[in-house]
Amino acid sequence: MSSEIQKDAAIGIIGTGNIARILGDSLCEAGIKINTLYSRNPAKARGLAKRWDCRVQSSGKGIFGDDILFFCVPDDIIPVLASAEIPHETLCIHTSGTTPISVFKQKNAAVMWPLQTFSSADDQNALLKDGPLLVEGSNRHTLSFIKKLARQLSDMVVVSHSEERAALHLAAVFSCNFTNHMYAIAEGICRSQKTDFSVLSPLILKTALRTLYISPGDAQTGPAYRRDKKTIHRHLDALSGQAEIKNVYKSVTNSIFALYK
Repeated sequence: MSSEIQKDAAIGIIGTGNIARILGDSLCEAGIKINTLYSRNPAKARGLAKRWDCRVQSSGKGIFGDDILFFCVPDDIIPVLASAEIPHETLCIHTSGTTPISVFKQKNAAVMWPLQTFSSADDQNALLKDGPLLVEGSNRHTLSFIKKLARQLSDMVVVSHSEERAALHLAAVFSCNFTNHMYAIAEGICRSQKTDFSVLSPLILKTALRTLYISPGDAQTGPAYRRDKKTIHRHLDALSGQAEIKNVYKSVTNSIFALYK
């Protein structure tokens, strides 16, 4: 296939979740026309279709006729849809960090994974330009194409093969999802003392910013790093009756012990 993005190419998006919505909004902002929105629940998709001025079709039919097809669905659904009736010349693109490009059997396949966190709670205006796009192509033509397309959506485009992307997804879970879970635990502790969680905001911001110019390994502080066992025991005593959180505290403390022997 040509690396040129044809203005009359029919683009389809499968899915109506956060990534589908943000991809569609980003394509529209870049002036790229969406032809079809596929959804298991077409009625639910009508709002997005109206916003993007495109038609809606049920993904349950398993017949996808667009030139370029984005799979914006949960990872376990991608292989199911990839085995559906899709023209051999269709460029199939998924947006997953963990699914390998080999899930597609078409000769033209690509990946465009946004390495960013999105939430329906606060990201109604989010766009793909807010973070890096990691891309991969099944051959030099599709790679050239997906890079050109991604550069219309973000200034941060990185070529990344499936194994590297899966490792980065794992790193992202630790640095984002697990970190946010720690915030949730901290918020609960604050709430138990009728203290506003925002009192921790300066600490959270400083810790996050520090990792941008100092290695996280060099930035570590706290009682586990200092091996301050008296403080650690006080904390564990304060968590008596909260077995799950106490186990989290122990696991992370032991991990820090092991890292800084």
